[in-house]
Amino acid sequence: MIGLSIWESEKNFEEQVQRISAQTVGEICTKPAISCTPETPVSEIADLMVTKKIHLIPVVNGEQLVGVVARLDIVKSLGA
Repeated sequence: MIGLSIWESEKNFEEQVQRISAQTVGEICTKPAISCTPETPVSEIADLMVTKKIHLIPVVNGEQLVGVVARLDIVKSLGA
């Protein structure tokens, strides 16, 4: 398999492909999942990132994954 050497094994490669193609939060996060909704204020998302020491938060609408917010998105929203 081309490019497999960057992944440690075929099993690890398959796991990464499943994570990349996930459609729900339960498929990509450990439980309990830390997530937000499209209506969650930026300040609340930033606080979660700092207190939970995470860099990426899934955005969900019910059980459906609709996006992610990264630390860089928070910085950009502040106009920096």
